[in-house]
Amino acid sequence: MCKGLSEVLASARASVSSMDVPSLTAAEAANTFESFAELERLAVAGKLMVAPKIAQSDAWARAGHRTAEEWMAQTSGTSLGVAKATAETAKRVAELPATAEALRSGALSLSQAAAVSEAAVAAPGTEAELLELARSETVKTLQERARRVVLDSRGSVEERYERQRKLRSFSTWTDEEGMTAGRFRLTPDAGAALVNRIRAEADRHYRKAHKEGRQESPENYAADALVGLVTGHGFVGDPTKSKGTEVVVLVSRESLRRGTVDPAAGEVCEVPGFGAIPVSRARELLADAFLKGVLVDGKRVMCGFDNREKEAGRVVETPDGRWVRLGEGRDRSPP
Repeated sequence: MCKGLSEVLASARASVSSMDVPSLTAAEAANTFESFAELERLAVAGKLMVAPKIAQSDAWARAGHRTAEEWMAQTSGTSLGVAKATAETAKRVAELPATAEALRSGALSLSQAAAVSEAAVAAPGTEAELLELARSETVKTLQERARRVVLDSRGSVEERYERQRKLRSFSTWTDEEGMTAGRFRLTPDAGAALVNRIRAEADRHYRKAHKEGRQESPENYAADALVGLVTGHGFVGDPTKSKGTEVVVLVSRESLRRGTVDPAAGEVCEVPGFGAIPVSRARELLADAFLKGVLVDGKRVMCGFDNREKEAGRVVETPDGRWVRLGEGRDRSPP
């Protein structure tokens, strides 16, 4: 086996060193890229297959390393964090025959294997679905689905939210450039409020810079927005320009009435782009003057409204369960 692999490596080296890229047609370049991508996936499969054996041996210690992951990081030319993630993925794949087979066929990248294996181990009945997603969807879509599977396996939304609330944190340090750097973790609703407010303020900084003929990166504008919001200096102090924080909550009508979410029925209660929240928290947020609610019945939007409209009596629920907006002297259902 080792001899065969050595021959493959020698052939790959020769192919790369002799490649005349300028002479390739567009179609040839695409085919070559696809071939190397498959070769890369097969290399990942091989590394994941032998990684547990490396960890069990003393090869890494004899090479002067403190851990097997440290040896893998140096050998692969990656960070220790990537090596540790690879080792964890390898352990999980060893428990998942279908995922291992997909790897051996060259169908999965390291990112795909990591997402599939983590979710499939957390919820064994999801492996086939996740492998199908890996074949048909983007890595981002797969990772989002896998993350949701993992989170759902850790208990109810209410339990998860309470755990998230206890894990909320904020920390700062001085980085290698002498700049103040930071890290924070927030619940989905709090995170949405913060991020949306910073984005809105950053847009104002961008428009001002554009008018003045200046151009900086979106990260620069976001940093200025954060400082302005926290210190009170900046556009946030101008009542003609600042509209406050907006949080959108997507909640199924029956869930809001019942107080719980039935995932099997396709019900949701979440801050889009940030994560699920308990229905009880969604009800609390209804008191927020800047909340926007979107009620859904299955996949059909029943009504989108600003809480100020609700408080003013312009959005009401009818006896038959419909939400309507009042206007111009007559009721009209929202589109």
